[in-house]
Amino acid sequence: MTTLKDSITIQAPPVKVWQILSNPNAMELWNPKCVRCRTELQSVKTGDQYQATFKMTGPEYECQCDVIEALPEQRLITRYHGGLVFKPDCYVDEIFQIVPKEQNTYLSQTVGLKYSGIPLWARLIMGFINRFGYQAGTGPLDGIKQLSENNIY
Repeated sequence: MTTLKDSITIQAPPVKVWQILSNPNAMELWNPKCVRCRTELQSVKTGDQYQATFKMTGPEYECQCDVIEALPEQRLITRYHGGLVFKPDCYVDEIFQIVPKEQNTYLSQTVGLKYSGIPLWARLIMGFINRFGYQAGTGPLDGIKQLSENNIY
């Protein structure tokens, strides 16, 4: 497996979900692994770049974030690379797909690990856990749902 997938239904219109997803400064509010994301960008467009700091299991690390595709209220693809954690030519793509569903929004997230530099055996374990395990704590989609439904952002 080279991808991790998740999805959620949000009781808010796609425009509200997009408002949260497309502003990098909001990332630390919805992504529990994002420690810092400071940029002057208020809403990304295809080709934009910014820096973000994440903390997984070890020390914090900063990486470059490239907006590969930004289709308002439809899809956002961001590529994470560089910094101390990624080897040259390695990256992770994160894809958010927004689909209107009656009065709600269906939001899916796909994280592509194929070119991450993570060994295949580790990607397979991660994929297995993602598919058959359960999530401990809140994840990014839960954060986006909370912000969207409660009009916090």
